[in-house]
Amino acid sequence: MELLEERVCLALPRGTPRGPAPVDLASLAAPGGLPWASCPAGTEPYEAILQALRSRGVEPDIRYTLAEIPSQLELVASGLAMALVPDLGRRTAPEGVLFLPTDPPLRRTINAVWRADAETPAIRACVTALTEHTAPPSTEPNTRGVT
Repeated sequence: MELLEERVCLALPRGTPRGPAPVDLASLAAPGGLPWASCPAGTEPYEAILQALRSRGVEPDIRYTLAEIPSQLELVASGLAMALVPDLGRRTAPEGVLFLPTDPPLRRTINAVWRADAETPAIRACVTALTEHTAPPSTEPNTRGVT
């Protein structure tokens, strides 16, 4: 059962010279650009960065691997890295992070899966609670520069 589909945005330090238009990931191959922060190798977020960038001819410089999105966003806010962050991860963004959509748009889907022969009232209640509490944040700009 699909719980949530959300967009994934590019997180950059505020003040990075980019307009509000969606960012073509192939343009991030320029020498001297920021390195990437990501979850550790072998995780879905790490593999997603590799696929998204390599499909556009970009070999990412993933210099920082941290399991927690808030830690990645601290590196971004400090001007040390950029990251791909899903909407749910934006909720923990510190001041100084700008989120921009990508071109083409990147999305992720979160699903709940259980064995059909094990569906119980407790599982149904859990899925209902998850569905009610996974609404993505507003797409309206906010004080943290999220677009």
